[in-house]
Amino acid sequence: MPLRKTISSIQLLRFAAALSVVLAHVGELGKNYFAYSPAAYLPKLGNFGVSLFFIISGFIMVITAYGSAGSVRNSLAFLERRIIRIVPLYWLATTLLIAIMVAAPSLVQKLRLGPWHTLASFLFVPAFNNVQELT
Repeated sequence: MPLRKTISSIQLLRFAAALSVVLAHVGELGKNYFAYSPAAYLPKLGNFGVSLFFIISGFIMVITAYGSAGSVRNSLAFLERRIIRIVPLYWLATTLLIAIMVAAPSLVQKLRLGPWHTLASFLFVPAFNNVQELT
């Protein structure tokens, strides 16, 4: 039987790690738009946050799967829960990005919209985006 107890301090640390990643992305944007931005120093925090987030997530996955490892049925149930939790939100975000690229292409200069890249994104297939930064 899986252990379902929430470990609040670990979840709080995971939130802090995810927040540091968001702040790092904000820092990258600040670096691009402002001559000086204290947020420009946040990417290092984001790198740390990514590592910490994955370490904590791995720990949580082990704890929540305790006692159910080795079962094909449990493995499929785990995979199903992850697909239900992640795929719709990812597809929604991808659709919104495509809508922005069509409606206001000047806002998204470092990506290109093509049939292969669109299909690959929806199917979770890595596809190299060979767009050079405009200077």
